Amino acid sequence: MSRIYLPGNASKARLREAERARRNRAEIVRDSTCSSEKQTVAARTAAADRSAPAVAASAADLSALRDPYVRIQQALNLGMVDGVRERPREIAAQAKALGPDAEAIRLAATAIDRPLAIAAVRSAFGTLGDALIAYAKERHAPLGAGVKVAYCPMVRTYWLQRGETIQNPYYGQQMSDCGRFVADLPSVGQPATSGTTTRSQQG
Repeated sequence: MSRIYLPGNASKARLREAERARRNRAEIVRDSTCSSEKQTVAARTAAADRSAPAVAASAADLSALRDPYVRIQQALNLGMVDGVRERPREIAAQAKALGPDAEAIRLAATAIDRPLAIAAVRSAFGTLGDALIAYAKERHAPLGAGVKVAYCPMVRTYWLQRGETIQNPYYGQQMSDCGRFVADLPSVGQPATSGTTTRSQQG
């Protein structure tokens, strides 16, 4: 704390004025410090508020992507393509709303939204599944109640489905039970290992 020195013959009025000036400077410094600390706390709180909704929203975002995806999976397992194109449009629209992080999902969904033979739809569906699984894995987002990851060793591709029985979308009713469930979200593009198998049905 600074002190003000005046000549010995200075009047008491001048001394009081100098003391008031010293106190004013001290208060200004203190107020400035408090204001800076408050701004820092406010900035940290705002950052936390922004990040919290993003984490909480990931499950809802995944649900909006996952539900139409599972409907496609079920149709392909039954060997159907009629009405399937509506679902990729839903996925593409939702992925676009999510921004650049979901661009791979949007592109994969758009590839299905064309008049394709069922074999081509199944191939494009595999790419869509990879993009969706990667999105969920990066965000540590839950798949949702009853949704499982399955793996087809014949085409070496994963998919998501509901239910306890394998419903292979890549071979349909011809080899509906070909595949196995895996316990964790995989790194797409890599074969499922026996260590993550929860159920196995070989096609």
